[in-house]
Amino acid sequence: GQEIVARMHYLGKAKRRMFHLQGAITEIPKPGTDLFQANGDGQSAGQVVIAQPAATGGIDMLAVVQLSHLQGGELRLGSTSGPTLSRAPLPYKVEDEI
Repeated sequence: GQEIVARMHYLGKAKRRMFHLQGAITEIPKPGTDLFQANGDGQSAGQVVIAQPAATGGIDMLAVVQLSHLQGGELRLGSTSGPTLSRAPLPYKVEDEI
């Protein structure tokens, strides 16, 4: 635990964070499925951690996303032309919300 805290102290803040995302898709993506920016350079912006069908239709998922990719445009599942994903509200408040 101390090593991780020391790295964060000396290297700066975290560059990735877990987000709740939703998509109007029917097939549940597997853990590890890459996320991309629609207008990005083709590099992965993050990965799906877990996904399940949403009560209101579509898919709810938790995904780890690089913070630098959140301001650059919408996120897509699987490729830069894949289904569009949107951020969903978290069930708790984060003080330094992006």
